[in-house]
Amino acid sequence: KYLMDMEITYDEANKLIKERTGKGVILSYANDNMVNVGYEINVLGISNVIKAIDLKIEKIEDSDIYVHYEGNGDLLVNGLMKIKEHVKLDFIENAGEQCLVVHLDMIPKAKKLLENIKLLGARFEKDSAKIEFTIKNA
Repeated sequence: KYLMDMEITYDEANKLIKERTGKGVILSYANDNMVNVGYEINVLGISNVIKAIDLKIEKIEDSDIYVHYEGNGDLLVNGLMKIKEHVKLDFIENAGEQCLVVHLDMIPKAKKLLENIKLLGARFEKDSAKIEFTIKNA
């Protein structure tokens, strides 16, 4: 079986989040296993980025991605609840103990894709996040 990667740059993700939610969320590289998440605030016309939390992918099981967070987790959970007012985020579960579970099979486009691929892992690089997968029945 062939190992393949799917990549999204942090810039692309940041733009997508802003387009969908109207919120200035900033993702940036911390290390191969962790990404920093910050948010934009505007004070007197000057835009600043405040670091909120670090996200680390703990494991991937089938179509579920387990994400551990460090830092101001209350800010993350409250922020997700606020974003849920504008965007359907039923696929994100607060699993407690500073852990979120992203249920990819609850996202229609991802569910369709998961019929044909098997997720193997994920990693962060300087400018992007990558998901590793293989094609099923290849």
